[in-house]
Amino acid sequence: MAATPKPRRAAKKPDATVGADTLSALFDCDSQTIQKLAKSGVVVRVERGKYLLEPSVRNYVRHLRERAAGRAGNNAKLSVVDESALLKRSQRLLNERKMAESEGRLIPYEQVAPAWGRVATSVRQHVLAIPAKSRFALPHLSAGDAQVLDNICRDVLPTVKLQGGSPRPGKTLVELFEKQVNRPITWL
Repeated sequence: MAATPKPRRAAKKPDATVGADTLSALFDCDSQTIQKLAKSGVVVRVERGKYLLEPSVRNYVRHLRERAAGRAGNNAKLSVVDESALLKRSQRLLNERKMAESEGRLIPYEQVAPAWGRVATSVRQHVLAIPAKSRFALPHLSAGDAQVLDNICRDVLPTVKLQGGSPRPGKTLVELFEKQVNRPITWL
């Protein structure tokens, strides 16, 4: 039996290069679109105005398939999948808020704002009373010392802010707030 000759492998040809006008005619678009596709990596640029034909066509077909399948939107920064995830997240947050509102875990702003205003005023008054109370408790303090304490208290008040997350006020502050809004509060 005669041996069948093995098929010869075709020598790998170097990829053909074409100009932007050839690709734009092939893709049925203008040369600006070819430049945009080259910037996004779809079309493979060899040098200025020259592109590899086969990889560019292959990438362009893959690009069109992905767009048709909905995996890539018109905006390269936000895909359909990302948009869908953002939509689902916002719907979940809205549902959680509605549930908390229906369960009475949310307090209306109209109730909270005046109550916190009174709490803030009370805290401010107590902080500003520190220099006078200190001078009474420590008679050796001079008027200058009391003025320094007063300046420190006034400097601190505008910079007071919550550090590290949700507030965990002292018991008396919670009681004051609960009294103002006429309901018990659960602090997380």
